[in-house]
Amino acid sequence: SPKKGIPTTSANRLQRWAIRLMGYTFDIEYCPTNKFGQADGLSRLPIGPDYMFDQQDPG
Repeated sequence: SPKKGIPTTSANRLQRWAIRLMGYTFDIEYCPTNKFGQADGLSRLPIGPDYMFDQQDPG
């Protein structure tokens, strides 16, 4: 609800991030989703079996 405030834990977390980000110079720009909609495609590509976890521990 717009009349309710931010919960205390969330407000504290936002304040910590604000303090941390004050040390940087940056610009926030709007980027429509049609420009980055496929950005996480590489993280979802199948790369084959995970053979590292299938091997037996020699020791």
